[in-house]
Amino acid sequence: MLGSNDITLALPRDLRRKRAEIFILGLSSLHLAPASGFSREEPLAASDASMIPSPASFLQARSITSAAATPSSRVSFSLMSHGPSAGILHGELLGIISAVLLSIHDNPSKPYPVLTDHKNAVLMIADVLPSALPHVWNAQPARSLYHWLLMLIQTVSPSPSISWTAAHTGGQTSQCLANDYVDHMASAAQHSCGVVASAPLATFTMDDYALFSSDFGFLECNVSLFVISRLESTYASSNSFHPAQAWPLALYDCHSLPDFPYTRASSSFSAIVQLYAQSSQLDTAQVRHRRFRDMPPWCHFGCDAFESTHHIFALYPAFMAIRRAHNVGLCDETSSLLEGKTTDHIREVFGRAAQRLFSDDAGLWPQYRTCFYVGVLPPLTDIAADVRPYSDISGNNSFSDNVGVPSPRPSRTTLDARLLSRLAQVWHVRSIRLAGHIWGEYKRRVRALHAGPTSSPTDSSLTSYSYLLPDTLRFLI
Repeated sequence: MLGSNDITLALPRDLRRKRAEIFILGLSSLHLAPASGFSREEPLAASDASMIPSPASFLQARSITSAAATPSSRVSFSLMSHGPSAGILHGELLGIISAVLLSIHDNPSKPYPVLTDHKNAVLMIADVLPSALPHVWNAQPARSLYHWLLMLIQTVSPSPSISWTAAHTGGQTSQCLANDYVDHMASAAQHSCGVVASAPLATFTMDDYALFSSDFGFLECNVSLFVISRLESTYASSNSFHPAQAWPLALYDCHSLPDFPYTRASSSFSAIVQLYAQSSQLDTAQVRHRRFRDMPPWCHFGCDAFESTHHIFALYPAFMAIRRAHNVGLCDETSSLLEGKTTDHIREVFGRAAQRLFSDDAGLWPQYRTCFYVGVLPPLTDIAADVRPYSDISGNNSFSDNVGVPSPRPSRTTLDARLLSRLAQVWHVRSIRLAGHIWGEYKRRVRALHAGPTSSPTDSSLTSYSYLLPDTLRFLI
């Protein structure tokens, strides 16, 4: 507990417990006695708790309030001091503890029976925890509050009974009315415009060594789950997990894309590849090096370059044959689609654009690099008007040689909107299939590479893995 700034930790445990119980009883003196909901002929004590949002995910910020009441007193408070590690169980147990204290204080000779709608807490108190072994206690969330409650029951004679009652039944019995009253109290405290007091921490019944976090308070939850949650949050907030490139979709083609590859396909592999590529989640060597430092960032297969997503899909030489095969298929589909439906010049321009769709092209792609693997396309409506011819008057077929040479600008009205939409769908489907093909082949090759012999690092084995280093560092092996 050394990390906590709670100065009461310097006090003896008995004194801390006494201060906490006096605080709850003193807080009840600030509230008026219940006007309705409790019978004087059949006096009862009742408790309840409320949590917003409900349910809440692990360590999600939440607001928890507890309430307890007897025929002559009532109290309500929040669990703000407990931090996000507290849950509805903490609220219910603090409500039961408060109801027991009020019951004993109001009628010491014969404390009122205590009602709660939290059945699990009643079973734990009555049957499990009184004779539980240490390993059972260690696995209990909110065990400090269970300890406090058992201490109250076992050190007071006569002690009040704790029983379960159903909630929200709409009945008119004294038990139903009492439960409805404290339920309303706990819910009203969530929306109170005034200051709601915070419940005391049961540090006096905590273990000698308790985990504490300045962000989450004392931790009596599953430690493994907490550590995993914090590691996940740390990784997710790291800059290395942020997308390496923003995708300004306004620069790319805006035609509606086909649903079939995503809603009717037998596998969602292509969609997953796109999603992971857009969010920098594909486990390339560069990404793994940036996040986990478990491998060098260089290309697995000997290229003197970082193994980035773009390198794998657009630049890696070993996949050139795959890209070329898909490119031939794309050109054939483009030519068949446009045959007889537009001018020869525009068909030629789109054919040339299709040839360069899977490679970096400053004249075709808005950001100068191909992005087919994330499912976007260059703006098709601008290709016919803005892409210059690929053949100049000298017969040179190089695109770069035409820089600065004005080109004919065909009218955009010569292309039907439905034809452009169909062309966008054809290009998109071919692009995502190529991306899925390349990534599948990449994973197959990496798996085969890692499945090699794992002998001790001799000179020969180190030399065989020299591709992990750039040329300037390979002399070290």
